[in-house]
Amino acid sequence: MKDPSSGADHAGSDPALSAVWDADADAYDRYLQQGRGRLRQEAALSNLLETVPDLRGGGMRILDAGAGTGRLAVRLSILGHRVRALDPSPRMLVLAQAHAAAAGPAVEERLTYAAGTIEGLRSQKGPCYDIAVAHHVLEYVPDPVAAVRALAASLRTGGHVSLVTANRLARPLRLASQGQGPEDVRASMEERRFRTELFGGWRTEYTPLELESFSSMAGLATVALRGVGVFANLQTGPDPAPEDEALWLQVELDAGRVPEYLGSASYIQCIARKPV
Repeated sequence: MKDPSSGADHAGSDPALSAVWDADADAYDRYLQQGRGRLRQEAALSNLLETVPDLRGGGMRILDAGAGTGRLAVRLSILGHRVRALDPSPRMLVLAQAHAAAAGPAVEERLTYAAGTIEGLRSQKGPCYDIAVAHHVLEYVPDPVAAVRALAASLRTGGHVSLVTANRLARPLRLASQGQGPEDVRASMEERRFRTELFGGWRTEYTPLELESFSSMAGLATVALRGVGVFANLQTGPDPAPEDEALWLQVELDAGRVPEYLGSASYIQCIARKPV
């Protein structure tokens, strides 16, 4: 297990990007512990488990590219997989290691860490992973197709990639439901880049068809395209009560499978396979 603050084991780390994520890593981690943040994570993991049933059995090698504070990496390690958590933010990785330690020695032993970016994967050794995960990452990279190609190159034949991005089509619906005026709604229909609420930076949002095309251009075959957060982010009130979260998760999963709801989902998940 590498020390992310030591400068060792870097894979294309970008100091400017690291600083942006470092500044708000703790706030981001708090969000992931709240109702909507938890629902988002649980929905994406549930979709992956449903699409790749072998994931339930343990023993895979998994790359979590853009691992953030490591909550997904820990969940995958609990399932018995060896997970490499890659992120440009040393602070994110410090928090990730803390979550792993809290989960116990067996979980911690199956996790390794590297401070770096997806682009840096091109300098790594050839295909070695069964699954590569990049959730909420492509919005921030300059070339999403190149990023997905790098992920695909890291996969063994028959391996899977799971991508989650913000859905550009959902933003106008969300603004209108929150009472924004027609000028703001119209502008959100025409823009592609938006300032993020949490980090204060900018991200590029994509449509479901665009996300699917990134996988296709990387030589991958889409096996599932799901909506994540169909209803949760349309609600302006408090987070769901803890006792209602399981029911809301099932509602979100059911809606996320319906193609007609893709446009209104806050996020899109594309799970694709590297052909044999």
